[in-house]
Amino acid sequence: MKNEVHADLGQIILRLRKRLTSNVFFGILMFLLGSILVFVVQAKSLNFIYILCDSIFLITIGYIQYYQIVPVGLTINDTAIEVEILEEYIIVKTSPFKVFLWIDKASKELRFKKDELKIRKIPYPNKSILDLDMVIKLTDEENTAYVPFYFFDKELEEKLTPIKVSI
Repeated sequence: MKNEVHADLGQIILRLRKRLTSNVFFGILMFLLGSILVFVVQAKSLNFIYILCDSIFLITIGYIQYYQIVPVGLTINDTAIEVEILEEYIIVKTSPFKVFLWIDKASKELRFKKDELKIRKIPYPNKSILDLDMVIKLTDEENTAYVPFYFFDKELEEKLTPIKVSI
């Protein structure tokens, strides 16, 4: 039986993607305005100082953008949107994550063997995405997935926790 996430989580992720995309546009705008400002201050000449300042500004904006988006994307890409519990396996489909043009993480389908699976209840790892007190973290040697059971049917939490709980 497949358990699918409620539409509320999809709306939260969509709002987050829109916010991060607007942050990317803001970073590009800041770079362009900063470049124009430095160009005007440098008496409208393309010399070494202008290129150096522009390069430093571009690297700084890129660094800030990268570390603002990538951790959020990795966490969202590990968040379950569909859980299927079979006899030997738990199959989890995770959320895709796309921001602007260069960050595009496809949805993953993770297979967890029940006898190798570790299940724990933990706070959601990134409070800026979801401010949830508890989610179910599924891990094995290769994969990790977060199941925000608040956005699934109530029975899913009961089905997952008796399987095996490790602290």
